[in-house]
Amino acid sequence: PVGAGTVLVAVPADIEGLRGSDPGTAKAWRLAVREVLGGLMAEGRAVTGFCGKSYYVVEQE
Repeated sequence: PVGAGTVLVAVPADIEGLRGSDPGTAKAWRLAVREVLGGLMAEGRAVTGFCGKSYYVVEQE
């Protein structure tokens, strides 16, 4: 469970497999995650953990 102010940022569960099977999609995911995480971090948030293999947990510092 996540609290108020917590954001989950999705990533592919098997990014390595995706890189092998569809490099273009893997690159698009990487760039999108970078943009989202960068924006959240610019707001003063930080990655505080992971939820399973598919989400970064991002919270206000």
